[in-house]
Amino acid sequence: MAETEETFSDVVRFGVPAPGWQEARGHMHPWDVFGVSEHAAPPVDEAMLTTLAPETSPFTTRWVWKYRLHAPLANEKGSASLDRGARSRRERVLVLGDGPLGDRIVAALQGHPAYELVGHLHKERVAETPHLIDEGGDAAESFTRLEQIAARDGVHRIVVTMTERRGLPMNQLLACRFHGRAVEDAVGFYERLSQKIALEGLTPSYLVFHGGFRWPSRAVKRGMDVFLAAIALVVASPLFVLLPLLIKLSSPGPVFYRQQRVGWQGHRFTILKFRSMLQNAEEPGRAIWAEEEDPRVTATGRFMRRYRLDELPQLLNVLRGDMSMVGPRPERPEFIGRLSRDVPYYTYRLAVKPGITGWAQVKFRYGATIQDAAEKLQYDLYYIKHMSVRMDGLIALKTIRTVLFQSGAR
Repeated sequence: MAETEETFSDVVRFGVPAPGWQEARGHMHPWDVFGVSEHAAPPVDEAMLTTLAPETSPFTTRWVWKYRLHAPLANEKGSASLDRGARSRRERVLVLGDGPLGDRIVAALQGHPAYELVGHLHKERVAETPHLIDEGGDAAESFTRLEQIAARDGVHRIVVTMTERRGLPMNQLLACRFHGRAVEDAVGFYERLSQKIALEGLTPSYLVFHGGFRWPSRAVKRGMDVFLAAIALVVASPLFVLLPLLIKLSSPGPVFYRQQRVGWQGHRFTILKFRSMLQNAEEPGRAIWAEEEDPRVTATGRFMRRYRLDELPQLLNVLRGDMSMVGPRPERPEFIGRLSRDVPYYTYRLAVKPGITGWAQVKFRYGATIQDAAEKLQYDLYYIKHMSVRMDGLIALKTIRTVLFQSGAR
């Protein structure tokens, strides 16, 4: 049924009947085109098709190159199989469709060691002129020859960024698949490429049907947290003596800073930190993000933040069960409400326990805006989807490197 609808829509849209379509229609029952119900609409008269077809319009749908390599790979034989030499080199990728995610992928593929960007095609209504098509030499291509374009340019993989699935050229993509070319959804490809899940084009069905979420059991995760937190407390015990003295000498006020945070499934808890700011640095009821070179930070606090030492008391939060060693960073309740309204899927980061460190912390800088929070959420979603003992170990190693190079802290 879907195949018939696509053929029929192509006829109406472009006014170019497919070869033999009239003979085929003569053998069709009304329900073959319009549905299986006894109340189905009657067939459209042949004269109506001529009337509906935009034969007099100077515009038609074409594939238009938004970006293209200057020297495409020639495929003289036009063979469906890809030559072995091309397979041994970088995989050649064609981006198909519009939207910000397509632009992100194009930017990410520039200079990539494993992929070579062939170009970026999107649909556009353009004027029909005789010189429009000359085997790909111009900026526009026939809408019906996607497989020929892929064969000519030696494409190995087509990445589809079109969010409206009803507008997909499914027959052409199917032809590409049966000629040995990979066709992949843009969100999935970008996830592998960047190790984060893009919010642009993300749908609940992608998270439901595209694998992942093979988490370790809660007992395993909790056992690792307690074991690592206990070892870290023993190793860092001298700092629990030295840092309080330095904090007291640098500014008046308590040693520890307590603050409400939102954790697993929205439960609130009190997080512990070594105080790195002046006492009463915030006005009551007014939560603000830390800034670059924040004047509220003390001299000792600046040193602690540089090496993430102010986070050490959170090992006690891990032992109490409020936090994990690895997970999305816990956010303040004042920020959660606003971010949940402005950033899609933000509340899903509460599906796991927050952590002292996380994938976003080792992959992205310190965030102080809603845009930064949205960017970090993409890394958090990737971690939640792929959470494992192995990934936690990788994040722990990357955290040590991040601390040594003093990146991300404020």
